[in-house]
Amino acid sequence: MFSYTAYGLNIASYLPLPELTVHGGEADVAIQPGPVQHPANAVRSEQCIWASKTEAIFHWHDIGTFLVRKGREIIVDAIPEVNSDVLRLFLLGSALGTLLHQRGLLVLHGSVVAKAGSALAFLGESGWGKSTMVAALCKQGYHLVADDVLAIGFDDSNHPIVFPGSPQVKLWADAVTSLGDDPAALPRIRPELEKYARRFEQGFSTEPQQLARLYILGVGAAPEIEPIAAQIAFKELIFHSYAVPFLGSAFSNPSHFQQCAQLINTIPIARLKRHRSLLALPEIVQLVEVDGAGHAQRVAV
Repeated sequence: MFSYTAYGLNIASYLPLPELTVHGGEADVAIQPGPVQHPANAVRSEQCIWASKTEAIFHWHDIGTFLVRKGREIIVDAIPEVNSDVLRLFLLGSALGTLLHQRGLLVLHGSVVAKAGSALAFLGESGWGKSTMVAALCKQGYHLVADDVLAIGFDDSNHPIVFPGSPQVKLWADAVTSLGDDPAALPRIRPELEKYARRFEQGFSTEPQQLARLYILGVGAAPEIEPIAAQIAFKELIFHSYAVPFLGSAFSNPSHFQQCAQLINTIPIARLKRHRSLLALPEIVQLVEVDGAGHAQRVAV
């Protein structure tokens, strides 16, 4: 078994997971191979085909079937010819995100960076620039905390903390180039996609960080940070909850809604409007740096 750490958990895996940080210690989570039966009442579709409060089964015809159980175990029933890079992409995405949800964390579809103990998080749908934002901020001295799967807990003072995931971000070729890197020097996340894994080994936060500010990505003619009302923020958090598309009715958990409300009550949430052009990225980063620094000072106080 291979041993890693991610999201505050020690993970023992039967297959190598080079995206994660190597770590020893007693395992909190086991990833093992094995047969996964499709329940009789399974939904005949791709992705999550069955779920309860403690278990979920995912299936992709060209990848395999995953059973995520009780926040402690992922059983992988992969098809023999599956590409290992693609298998890990779904294992460390949908499956691991669901496991974190089962463990009681607030799991959002977002990315997060930190500086001086205060973290800034960005929520958005796939392709909306979360990874590009955090990669650009890492170029300005921030440390990467997590990309795409954002796991939030609450400390003894009920302040939200974010847990470190993997020391890499996934970027499209144009974003890689705009940040001064060469796509040809980076590994693709899938053989058929012009999307690449950019690692930040020397700029990765290995410890949980206090969350100071959360931005919901939007579109505007010019960079602007716009406060949003609590009820709108609540709807956005539900919409961007990582497990919502997967778990359906099994997702409905009062504690999740309570966590969303608690998050709204403890940190400011705003909409970050910006032009989608990468040419506007330096101006957007500067705006976020100034705004984020102000909120980080409030957290420190």
